Order: sequence, then C-alpha cells, then structure tokens
Amino acid sequence: MIKGEVPAELQLELLEAAEARTTAKKLTLHADLKAKLKAYDTQLRKSAGDNLLKRYPDALSGGDAAKGRDIFLNNNAAACQKCHKLDARAAKSARSWSR
Repeated sequence: MIKGEVPAELQLELLEAAEARTTAKKLTLHADLKAKLKAYDTQLRKSAGDNLLKRYPDALSGGDAAKGRDIFLNNNAAACQKCHKLDARAAKSARSWSR
C-alpha cells in the first residue's frame, strides 16, 4: 500500500486484516507487520495534513451502499441516527452523511 500497488477497493480490508494479525496472540509473523502499518500511517498523516479525505482513502472505495444504508437506518445496536443524519432524516444537530 505504501507503494500504491493495492487496488483502492481492497485497502480497508487489507488494513483491518493486518491490524488484526498484529494483535493476535501466539501468532508468528513472517514480516515486521507492525512497523509496516506504522510506516503507512505515518506517510498518510504527513501527506494528508488536516484533510480527512486524504487521511482515510481506504474508506472511500468498495463497500455496499445498500447494506450501509440499511445498517444506518435499521440497526438499533449501531444507533447511527442518534448523532448522524442521512438524507433529511435525523436527530437535531447531527452530522450529515449525505452527498
């Protein structure tokens, strides 16, 4: 990912898998994965500055919009609508996720 060779739609899953692997107990790593994750994060922070879209590029690709909308609107455990709004439905003073 540091070299920009991983397709955008796979980046988030790759990062999550790498982070899970570094925290797994009794697992032998064949590469210094923690150091590589830190280097990637450092590079992103340096190049993105305060721009959140540049800071989290892995969150901008892939995914399933219909599934996400369903979770946002209907999952009581997530309770997204308590603080956020989608389209015009929401709590007062909520952050909008509409485009």
